[in-house]
Amino acid sequence: MSTNDNNRTSPPLPAAVAWRISIGALLLLLLIGPVIFWRPAAAKSTARLQVLFIGNSFTFYHDLPKMVAELAEAGGQLPLGFQQETPGGYTLQQQWKDGKALALIRSRRWDYVVLQDQSQAPLLNRKAMNEYATKFNAEIRKQGAKTILYMTWAVQNKPAGQPAISTA
Repeated sequence: MSTNDNNRTSPPLPAAVAWRISIGALLLLLLIGPVIFWRPAAAKSTARLQVLFIGNSFTFYHDLPKMVAELAEAGGQLPLGFQQETPGGYTLQQQWKDGKALALIRSRRWDYVVLQDQSQAPLLNRKAMNEYATKFNAEIRKQGAKTILYMTWAVQNKPAGQPAISTA
């Protein structure tokens, strides 16, 4: 089965946010689905697709990495192994400066690294979001993995922010 090396805890989320995280998990699975689900039968093996999740509470809550792994397993396809670095409220800039996420990227062979910035970063500091996503992407590519950006959503009382988040 998959492993979760993150022991951090955070307070519970409102039901509307939990629903959005579940939808986010499904969207993430759609992004990596072609790799997981559409392999020829002869290519299937006991190998695992290795995914590193770097983010914050949006990834941590409801154990999004485990949820994606379980969706892949339920589909009867390639198992998904994962780790996560998801301290609450962190931006990609904080992740970079902390160094733990970068050490995880360099620690082993990953197939994919999912990057999730702080939910308001695209609105409040888009330049930093792009700068640190680019830095992470360069390191991820050096390790032979592919980067997936996990888009967050606008806060419930400010839905007009979603187009700017999506564009970023």
